[in-house]
Amino acid sequence: MEISEELKNSLLMNRRMLSIKAMAEQTKVNRWTLTDVLNGKRTSVKPMTYNRLEDWLKEETK
Repeated sequence: MEISEELKNSLLMNRRMLSIKAMAEQTKVNRWTLTDVLNGKRTSVKPMTYNRLEDWLKEETK
């Protein structure tokens, strides 16, 4: 699934002061994948990864 700029920006804004390692643990997404997504090096991920990132965002914005 494609990572949109909007999703990437939302992840960055909601990251706050979390380390990549802590964010990876919370999202259950590999930290190297997460780093690539946040840095814009990866724009496509597996559907499960995409869903985990979206679910984390929903929890963070409650």
